[in-house]
Amino acid sequence: MTADRTTLITPATSVAALLEAHPRLEDVLTGLVPDFTKLRNPVLRETVARVTTLERAARMAGIPV
Repeated sequence: MTADRTTLITPATSVAALLEAHPRLEDVLTGLVPDFTKLRNPVLRETVARVTTLERAARMAGIPV
């Protein structure tokens, strides 16, 4: 998939879509929440990250949206 830098990022954006468009944000996410290092696992990236929204991930991390 080609990254579309004009994609609007909202709380409803999936973690997978965010990381596909902006792969460098993986380090930011894992730096904020160590549990997010699981996103480096290709299987979890293809499953959990596809259905997890940024809103849900932020709630898990205790970060306000």
